[in-house]
Amino acid sequence: MILPNEPIQIKEDEWTIIKVGIENTGNREGRFNLLMKLDSGEDEKFERVLKPKEHIEHKMKFMAHENIRRLFLYLAYNDHKGKDIKDTRRLEINVRKRKDIVKIDTKALERLDEI
Repeated sequence: MILPNEPIQIKEDEWTIIKVGIENTGNREGRFNLLMKLDSGEDEKFERVLKPKEHIEHKMKFMAHENIRRLFLYLAYNDHKGKDIKDTRRLEINVRKRKDIVKIDTKALERLDEI
């Protein structure tokens, strides 16, 4: 998996699609499992068999919000000798906050019932 060196920039409260390309560079068919998991909890699982030299793209769509900081990618497959290969990567994400909205914290109002 090749990921950008710099964090990706996305806008708060907008749908975002992240694409991950997977290619079987070998000369035999191979099965892989891909888990894409945001640090906010959303995840996508993808499993597929690829023919030799086949390339596919998997997309993860999510709503960007201020709690998102990272996307973790977990790729598992067997090499030509049948050995389990696991590759884990982390993609940093910067969510640009919207300036056109107002958010008011109302947590203190909940304590009024206790008085």
